[in-house]
Amino acid sequence: MRTELKFGIAIGLASALWLHLEFIFGLHTKYLDLFFIVTNFVYLIPLIGIPWGTRICRGSNEHWSYKKAVVAGLYMTTIYAVIVAINQYLYHVAVHPEYFDLMLEHAAERAEAANDPAILEYSRQHFTTANYVFQVFIGAAIFGTLVSLIGSIFLKKK
Repeated sequence: MRTELKFGIAIGLASALWLHLEFIFGLHTKYLDLFFIVTNFVYLIPLIGIPWGTRICRGSNEHWSYKKAVVAGLYMTTIYAVIVAINQYLYHVAVHPEYFDLMLEHAAERAEAANDPAILEYSRQHFTTANYVFQVFIGAAIFGTLVSLIGSIFLKKK
């Protein structure tokens, strides 16, 4: 359980750092078009971290089952999901409260270019702190669960 905790925290903090680096490099302000591409690379962190942590948990245990590997991955996923959700909230409240205004401005430009006012209306509902925190938590939980389920197939021992 100790290894799962360490890896869950490490994956969560690395993902949180990624968000702040996006901001520092201007992806949330000046380079919004690049942001929509680059932000997806954050998923490499749990994609690498969860199987790595599970492999370390397994060690040389000869009786490491698929179920044990999945449970180890789910522990890491839970910790990671909670950390990134808290970080997302703190980021929008304390670090970059203008984020949603910029995103709505960007959406308005896209709506005007596409001549589709529905884009802007959808964006107004979508770009809220509560919605982003929820999406980040659920997204991390789902992605981490999938990584745990699939990655554990390759980590079990008989």
